[in-house]
Amino acid sequence: MNKLFLIRHGKTNYSEEHLYCGKSDVPLCQKGIEELKQKKSLNLYPALNDDMKLCCSSLLRTRQTLEIIYPNMPYSVFEGFNEINFGIFEGHSYNDLKDSPQYQTWISGNNFLNVCPNGESFYIMQKRVIRTLKELLINTKKDIVLCAHGGSIYCIIKYFFPDKNFTLYECQPNYGEGYCINLKEKYITTLS
Repeated sequence: MNKLFLIRHGKTNYSEEHLYCGKSDVPLCQKGIEELKQKKSLNLYPALNDDMKLCCSSLLRTRQTLEIIYPNMPYSVFEGFNEINFGIFEGHSYNDLKDSPQYQTWISGNNFLNVCPNGESFYIMQKRVIRTLKELLINTKKDIVLCAHGGSIYCIIKYFFPDKNFTLYECQPNYGEGYCINLKEKYITTLS
């Protein structure tokens, strides 16, 4: 295996409305579907060959994204690559939550360790994502195309490039876009 391709799922109504969307199993919105088709027509995504394995999280939006980009192709589903569980904040916007004491407690202080009420922390998600990634890498000799979420992609990039001071927002590709990590030569490029 030489390469790991990371693709962020397409847009959903939650993303269009700026709502917290982690464990919520929402479908792609029509705009997200059209954008993915357009990006596919521009050859943004790697061409599949016999030495590649398609994977995604267990959430509908990643499965739909893969099915648009690579129709009728088999893929493996890994729940460990799911986005963070935002708990009681799921489906709400900043404006909905800004006056909530629970929300203020969560967003203040250590955002990496703070646990969303009835959810998880970024630290817990990171451990889950990296555990799943390591198992996948051990059991796969092929290049991997992984469709996941902004938070999951961030965790993977931080794992491979720990000395870089990437923030979540620097690592989070636009919807339907992503990165290629060359695992042997240890460098990262955007999909183009």
